[in-house]
Amino acid sequence: VPAPCLDPDGVASSMPHFSDRPDGPTMHSMLEQHAKTTAALLKTAAAVGQVVIVTLASEGWVETSIQNFLPALDGLLEQLGIEVIYARNSIPARVLKGFHEDEGRDCHKSLKARAMKHVVRRFYSKDHRQRRRQGRSWKNVFSIGDSMAERLALQDVVFRRQQADRKGMYKACR
Repeated sequence: VPAPCLDPDGVASSMPHFSDRPDGPTMHSMLEQHAKTTAALLKTAAAVGQVVIVTLASEGWVETSIQNFLPALDGLLEQLGIEVIYARNSIPARVLKGFHEDEGRDCHKSLKARAMKHVVRRFYSKDHRQRRRQGRSWKNVFSIGDSMAERLALQDVVFRRQQADRKGMYKACR
């Protein structure tokens, strides 16, 4: 059940109901509109910064979802240079095992944080003609996600980074 369809106690609440089948005209129309909105968002974001998708899903999920539900987005990630990071695959097996053994730790947040940290660190250490990014504070890091894992992971990544000017900024949206 998608998180927005759960009430504060985690119980399924007002799930949208469609009179036609999931592959019927209403759902098809909604998915087409979602694809247009998503494409506009990705194009705008890619025009002003680097975009990376970090997901907890299994390898290939983004590509499979595009193929099955949002075919209008086929090739867009490649066209815009958007990388997809599968957080579970970007963690060494020994570290992943430790996440599952540590009962007091939020595994999803930890996986996201580690993958996000890798992406942001790589971005700020790139040699882009004049090495202008290296050593700079991490500013304007933005995350869109449907769970607290994204928000908490991004907070951890930015707040744990020792900023030279203490002006690091982040924004997490749901």
